[in-house]
Amino acid sequence: AGERKGYTYEALVYLALQRLKEQGKLEGEIFWNQTPATMTITPDFTVGPKVDAPELFVLVAHSGSARNSEMKFWRNLGELCEAKTLLSKTPRVYTIVFDAVIKEGLKKLQFAAFDGQLLVENRDYGRELIKWVSTSTELEKVVARDKRAIAAAIEEIVSRDCTLASLLKRLADDIAELLQGR
Repeated sequence: AGERKGYTYEALVYLALQRLKEQGKLEGEIFWNQTPATMTITPDFTVGPKVDAPELFVLVAHSGSARNSEMKFWRNLGELCEAKTLLSKTPRVYTIVFDAVIKEGLKKLQFAAFDGQLLVENRDYGRELIKWVSTSTELEKVVARDKRAIAAAIEEIVSRDCTLASLLKRLADDIAELLQGR
């Protein structure tokens, strides 16, 4: 269930990034789970002219327990270090956290280390979006490991569900604001 949730959160972020690109608020190609040649860790999303020249990274996380948040934190920190030191051009690196059961100290460290951090759970729409992900029965038929299929299913649901469309728009708006910061 946790893995499926994570894939669904990634699909929501992908759709939000796509919307920003369509609106002209995001330039470059969006690469989902593609590793730049000089890196060892596969990032959730990179954006840039090509996969080996990303201008920004977007890391997506969720945690239902403080212990699991520590493991994800160290993975994200490793990814941050690789992104900032192994690429020919230093990209901006952002983290988007959904179910944010994270130790306060780690939240503060992430805020200081990354170019920006969005805690979706702290937004009024975020709680609704997280609840939708946890309770949606429409995604059960989608293959759990096929993230693009999950994104396509969500896109289809958004086309007929005004409430979900509004939640996705608000997520995209917050991501646009996040990407402006450093």
